[in-house]
Amino acid sequence: ITMKRNCLLLIQRYHTTFHKRPLPESLIALSSKKGKELFKEALDQGGLESYFPLSEQFITQSEPSFCSISSLAMVLNALNYDPKKVWKGSWRWVSEEMLQCESANVCGHSLDKIRNDGMNFSEFETLGLCHGVEIQSFKLLNNNEITLQEFRSFVLSSSTSSTADTFIISNFSRKSLGQTGDGHFSPIGGYHISKDLVLI
Repeated sequence: ITMKRNCLLLIQRYHTTFHKRPLPESLIALSSKKGKELFKEALDQGGLESYFPLSEQFITQSEPSFCSISSLAMVLNALNYDPKKVWKGSWRWVSEEMLQCESANVCGHSLDKIRNDGMNFSEFETLGLCHGVEIQSFKLLNNNEITLQEFRSFVLSSSTSSTADTFIISNFSRKSLGQTGDGHFSPIGGYHISKDLVLI
């Protein structure tokens, strides 16, 4: 009986897991034929200046809820930010684990909390401030701090800057894009100017 229960449990676990999910038709995979065409066009238009320093520092989030700290680590490394503490061996580098605050018991930015609950936009802002990062944050929809056109202007400026000294981390709802889950953080890797598309 125990063996049958274990087998049944194993089968149930298998059916409740998944490996990747197809993108909704409204989204374009970078590695698809269309994605490659759009990438080339965006490159020719000068809208991928931010892509290259970010791609050199790409991190796949190690936990489903670590999109915020993975994004922040990528951007900090792309900016050549020195965390002033050792990552591994003699190297100073920013990883997800390095973003736990020294005062986690005060500010609440512990890896366990982020692992269990993720982060909201306000928590993300304060995490950046805890690490001395100069952040300008804007809310686009509900609070209307900036207009859509102003947002496009920020994206254009960041994506076309040859100095690549400013990056945008977007916080958006995956549901609104037809994906599973909800809140997500991702750096904006580039902008297709003529088609008004961003690479996330």
